[in-house]
Amino acid sequence: MSEQEHVKKLLKEAVIYKKQGLFPQSKTKFSEALDIMTKSEALRTNENLITAIKDKLRDLDETIQDVDESAEAPELSNEVQELIKKSFSFSKDKEAAAIEGAMALAKFGQYDKALDEFNQILEYATLPVMIAKNIIRCHLSKSPPQAAVDQFTTWVGGDRFSNEELKHLREFLENLLDSRGIHLVVPEISGGDDITDEGSLDEDEEIDIASISIRFDNGPRKGQALEFNVDLQSKNTVSIVIPANEKGLVQVFKHGMRLAEIQCFSPIGLFPNSGTVSGKTKVLQGPNQGAFMVDIKLDE
Repeated sequence: MSEQEHVKKLLKEAVIYKKQGLFPQSKTKFSEALDIMTKSEALRTNENLITAIKDKLRDLDETIQDVDESAEAPELSNEVQELIKKSFSFSKDKEAAAIEGAMALAKFGQYDKALDEFNQILEYATLPVMIAKNIIRCHLSKSPPQAAVDQFTTWVGGDRFSNEELKHLREFLENLLDSRGIHLVVPEISGGDDITDEGSLDEDEEIDIASISIRFDNGPRKGQALEFNVDLQSKNTVSIVIPANEKGLVQVFKHGMRLAEIQCFSPIGLFPNSGTVSGKTKVLQGPNQGAFMVDIKLDE
């Protein structure tokens, strides 16, 4: 995504937040857009847009002073959820856009709606295993962990996945449960291996990341390494939750920030990596309400 496209995306998000009365979140998005524009040689010449964004920020500052930020986030209607899903989908490919919309809902804490969307996509998906993994992650984020096991059990009794895919998903689920210290019985997969074409799981070439550890170079946790569960994953982009009471840590994560020391925990073991912060979204509802979902694009 180019700088110009990213600014357009941020401004679109900012407007959506503002229309729904989510003024602090809107301010964050406008601020991120302004920061990118003022640092970019190509974009800083657009003085009219920069001035317009500054005006929006001044208006928001005045509005926020009159609003009790401690109040609970407003309930999001079905219409607003649909708006979020559509507005945060940028791919031209229908399936990819649907996945982006479902991921956006999950990042806002709309897990029930995200699960509905993922399950609809699963019916026709060309990447069913990837969809199934995010369904499992959503269940683990919103429900007692048994819900994820129950979902897997339903798939075992159906015909959507091959034995090979089910065994892969079972290993994925067990690794996630183990990484979180959860001990539950996951159904075994009976029967022999399916006869499949070589590379039938090509969609899954990316490594599944259960959790990551980040060592910080600045901020309140400078010099420390903190571990975070991965709540969502799309290819090499992982999403982690920063608790609402870690305000200083939330401020450390800025768009484009480089994270030089990341340890990734996966089924193949622990391996070092690095990455870039690619997004930050405030969770509006659900068990993580008030927290922030941070997207990190891991280096290839």
